[in-house]
Amino acid sequence: MSFARKHVTSILTSALLITASVSFSGCRSDQNINVKPEDYSSPVTDTPVTTAPEITEPAVTEPEIKLPDISTVRVRPEETEDAKYSSLSDFESCFTVKDGYYQLCFLEDKEFEDRINADIKDAVNKLKSDRGEDDYSYEASRSHSKNVIDAGGIMADIIIRNGFLSVMLEYGYYEPYGTELAGSYSNLLKDKNTIYFDYAVTLNYELTTQAKINSISEMFYNDADWSQDITSAVYKEYHGNPSFLPEGEPELFTLDYILVPTEDGDYAAVRYNSSDLNLSYCSDMIASHYRSMAGISSLVSDSIYEMYTQSSIETCPNCGFNYIHLRFDTSRFYSDDELIQMNRELETLYDHGFMGRENHECNSLRSNYGTVRQYNPESNKRNFGIDLWSYSDKENKLYFFDPNSYERRKARNRTGDRLELA
Repeated sequence: MSFARKHVTSILTSALLITASVSFSGCRSDQNINVKPEDYSSPVTDTPVTTAPEITEPAVTEPEIKLPDISTVRVRPEETEDAKYSSLSDFESCFTVKDGYYQLCFLEDKEFEDRINADIKDAVNKLKSDRGEDDYSYEASRSHSKNVIDAGGIMADIIIRNGFLSVMLEYGYYEPYGTELAGSYSNLLKDKNTIYFDYAVTLNYELTTQAKINSISEMFYNDADWSQDITSAVYKEYHGNPSFLPEGEPELFTLDYILVPTEDGDYAAVRYNSSDLNLSYCSDMIASHYRSMAGISSLVSDSIYEMYTQSSIETCPNCGFNYIHLRFDTSRFYSDDELIQMNRELETLYDHGFMGRENHECNSLRSNYGTVRQYNPESNKRNFGIDLWSYSDKENKLYFFDPNSYERRKARNRTGDRLELA
């Protein structure tokens, strides 16, 4: 072992001896030392560990969308698009009959739809109560309409147009040819005879504001004289000789007609719109003007009116017979001078085979062409892109005539919305 290593070992040994001597001398004493044992009788509890509170994000709530009031709809706009209207593309799927009740099924907002269906259910129950012991099961079986049969003989007329909805429910009317009475305008307008109902209830709504309409005045602009407007429209629709006129504010009404109580205790439908005139009798009525219904239903569709003006028949001053002589006599789209000019052109077109003027001899039976629709060059330009006169016959075939030569032109083929002519 080297000298250095011996020296270090000697130093460490001395240090250990000194330390031991000090420690032992500190423990020696003449007094007894009592050591108190630890008391484990009390439970030992851990000090609670506090954790920082969990930070949660505040709940995010969507702001409630407040619908505008119907008063905003009643403000007359500066301009309107009167060549088209907004309605549904498919009326067969806009309602159903469930458990004997008509139910709408076309609205995007199902809560709003449920409210209307609840109103319809209440209305049907009222009809059944008013009916009493009257049984219309036979009429329902004759209607050939499954919906009317499933509804126990109750018919529904559903009209949806330019943001408004009308629902008329009734007992006692024979549904013609099983036609479903649902559309952009009432199919009852096509029946020019007086139509009577035994028991009826009407419901009306403005769809963009989801407002239930309780007064017919709410269907008109706020600066309009709705009573005068309707009276004037009724006289036009019935050629100055209506069998019934509404008195005061009607209780039962739709977008197209009013139900007037009769002396026999039933109701007569008094029309103030016409399927021929395309809803232009009441110019102060909001639904007579285009309003988009986008977002209300996936079935919403905009359509262009097929005809701009109303046609009429002539009465022979000698024998009093009516005969087919279609003329433009009323329009909100053309001035009186323009109508006179169109009627002059019609007379020339008739001489060249244009349908709409019957060869009339006094006291002879008049023929029936069926449904004849006439279109002036402006309407054809919008629909087909061609500047021609045209008419469609009862088989819905189109025939075109040149506005200059008045000769008939043949349609060769159709591409999209345009026609190629031979």
